[in-house]
Amino acid sequence: MSGLGGASSVVTPFLVLTFALAASVCVVVLVALALALSRTATIDLASDRGLRLVLVVGGAVPAAIVALYLVASLLAASALAAPAAASVSVDVIGHQWWWEFRYGDVATANELHIPVGERIELRLISADVIHSFWVPDLQGKTDALPSQTNRMWLLTERAGRYDGVCAEFCGVQHAWMRLVVVAEPRSDFDRWLARQGEPRRSGSGVAAEGERIFDTHVCASCHTIRGSAANGKVGPDLTHLASRSLLGAGVLPNNTGTLRAWLADPAHFKPGVLMPNVSLSDTELDALVAYLGSLD
Repeated sequence: MSGLGGASSVVTPFLVLTFALAASVCVVVLVALALALSRTATIDLASDRGLRLVLVVGGAVPAAIVALYLVASLLAASALAAPAAASVSVDVIGHQWWWEFRYGDVATANELHIPVGERIELRLISADVIHSFWVPDLQGKTDALPSQTNRMWLLTERAGRYDGVCAEFCGVQHAWMRLVVVAEPRSDFDRWLARQGEPRRSGSGVAAEGERIFDTHVCASCHTIRGSAANGKVGPDLTHLASRSLLGAGVLPNNTGTLRAWLADPAHFKPGVLMPNVSLSDTELDALVAYLGSLD
């Protein structure tokens, strides 16, 4: 963790303390061992002086170190406990192999937006196998399980983009189950969330033809685009696909060229992906790209 706020500001000092204590104890033991090996005279441990030495070095000092570490552990655990109230709550659903983020009725995928300086509650669950949500710069990992909801929280003191991954092996494309956390000022977050809550804008020309292709092929059976006939629940909600920076949970950046390549053959970039290869002509593919590229 890089100490950017939230859990990292608690865990990083605790890890430093852990290694400092371990290193100090190691040095003291090695020095004592070296002195003992180099001494020619013996120490009478049966004497009062020897007994005091044993009690201090073998009892009091280790007890003080353990007590210090226990207090530090309790303070860290208390600071890491879930906040009593969060300003934003997000449902996080792990799928093979992508992340779904739900802000109430608003759904997006693989890109989690949060306001800077506020505690965010994440409620994690899995739609299939065990996953683990991990954003190393912000928080430790928490499992997403099929049978129960786990809770964790995020907080960052600095705007920016923070990469995250699935930290529990979940199948052939586990390595490409990535995400990005976008931390932004509250005003920018509110505008983003309001825009995400809007239905898709009707296209015209080539984009309108692309919408017809989307609705009449298997695409609409798997994906939702709010405000259209597409209401599938298998894959990510695509209502505002063009506003996202990633495709395929991080396997490609999101632009016109990569979107066309992904639609033409998703298994080429992500073998084992559940998205089928839909046979489309070049004209149909261009129209579909124009439609999806208009969903900002």
